[in-house]
Amino acid sequence: MTARIDDVYLITRRESKKRFRSRIYAAWGGECAYCGQLAKSLDHVVPRHKGGMTIVENLVPACLSCNGHKGSDDWVVWYRQQQFYDIDSESLIWLWIKQSDLTDNALLTHPFLGLFSVVKQRAFLASYTEINNNPFNDHFFDDRFM
Repeated sequence: MTARIDDVYLITRRESKKRFRSRIYAAWGGECAYCGQLAKSLDHVVPRHKGGMTIVENLVPACLSCNGHKGSDDWVVWYRQQQFYDIDSESLIWLWIKQSDLTDNALLTHPFLGLFSVVKQRAFLASYTEINNNPFNDHFFDDRFM
């Protein structure tokens, strides 16, 4: 069997950057990761001058207000002080920035691989209950094994 490369084409640096950014916006539905308003910028969760890289896991869509107000502050400290703070949104941001760490966990792998949809995340978080996390529940064992 011979190997071959199929469907390879070159794109400009500008087009590559545009696609990179649009995939992040699309994954979050075009909404600010912090407040849910229309996102017009990408925020480095860990600022570049504090060692944050320009990679998918460190970029979230942000409205201009949130991006400007957060500045170089620690995102968790800053976000928890905001009136619009929401624990579900904080969880989604944590999942986003830790998505590469989650690929080894079989339970979490499917919904969170690569660029994932926030809608899928919210549905997963809503359906993931304590009973699903407990291997000793009625779905898996009879009472005789308890």
